[in-house]
Amino acid sequence: MMKKLSQKGFTVIEGLLILLIVGIIGGVGWHVHKTKDDTSNTYDNSVNTGEPSKNTIDSFEECKKAGNPIQESYPERCSAGSKSFTNIAQESKDWLQYVAKDGTYKVKLNDGWVIDKLKSSDILLTFNNENLKPKAGNRALVKTVSDGPGEYYDSILFIKVENDRFSTDSSTETPVFNTLSGIKVYRTKSVEDNDGQPLPKGTKRYYYAIGHKNKTFTVLYSVQPGETDYHEEVEKVVQTVELTY
Repeated sequence: MMKKLSQKGFTVIEGLLILLIVGIIGGVGWHVHKTKDDTSNTYDNSVNTGEPSKNTIDSFEECKKAGNPIQESYPERCSAGSKSFTNIAQESKDWLQYVAKDGTYKVKLNDGWVIDKLKSSDILLTFNNENLKPKAGNRALVKTVSDGPGEYYDSILFIKVENDRFSTDSSTETPVFNTLSGIKVYRTKSVEDNDGQPLPKGTKRYYYAIGHKNKTFTVLYSVQPGETDYHEEVEKVVQTVELTY
């Protein structure tokens, strides 16, 4: 026989069920509110401390500053999400340092590199992409060569100091990292879309510029289709640049 509700209210069992449902709803609401507060606090802390997020980290120093794990290796490596950064100061410690004769700059060259230096200037270059293949323990070699005719911008690597300081265009150039001495490095990347001279279609060009006073330290690196892209090694070298003018 079914039990009828009294006019005074619910049965004891029904009352307990109602209290249980109210408790569950209240618990879920509290958890959502707490999660929202925790997320907000985390965001506020990252803003207040000035620590970079994983998406904006572009160097070992930034990775370390953000509190990411450091591998116990030499050179040290720091991991931020899918990114990994090497301690360039440690890695380049024993690299060959080239000092410009005119005193404008110093740069350390990666182990295994073979670079030409023009006899009449402090321009460094190579026309062979494999001359930039790193070989740990093999000191870089700088060979003095006679100047040839024409321009050298069709070389694989071209390093020099320009007389005029560049003006950055935010639409095409973005500071991607700093040198070890703290100067911002701007990089522009482009791809050759015409079959012409001197570089074939599909050639990737990396342009690095460090503006300092009234001059610009410039590095140009080109990778033709089918060649190994060593731009990450080039960027390590760029980070070692010291401007002395």
